[in-house]
Amino acid sequence: MRKNIWYGQGRIGQDPEVKKVGNNNTSCCNFSIAINRWKKNKEDPDVTDWIKCTAWGHSADYIGQYVKKGDMLGVAGMLQHAEPWTDKHNVMHEDYVIQCQEVEILRYKANADDANEEPVKTSYRKEEIEPEISSDDLPF
Repeated sequence: MRKNIWYGQGRIGQDPEVKKVGNNNTSCCNFSIAINRWKKNKEDPDVTDWIKCTAWGHSADYIGQYVKKGDMLGVAGMLQHAEPWTDKHNVMHEDYVIQCQEVEILRYKANADDANEEPVKTSYRKEEIEPEISSDDLPF
């Protein structure tokens, strides 16, 4: 069985911005997280990968409301090939982006002004939108 599942955790590089897109004004948030590569020796230089992520709908709204630059996020989603693009030197680039299915704040960046503030939720899953089920719907 093959599955396209990606998990990672890293610090968000800038304050997220939520945009409304499409005819139905769906929330969309593009952001990147910095992930340090594992190194064999302490003497090896640090190498950081920037992972592009996109969240939609309620996940995007959650990120826009609670996440700030420097916060440590846990992200689960699907790896997707993005449209190739050409830079100002006429060099073509290919990118990949994580389509977020779940986002969780793992740690807030230390900030004296926000030390006493806690968000209502620290994670959001697409599946948390629960359908209303009455006892008449149950088969037993």
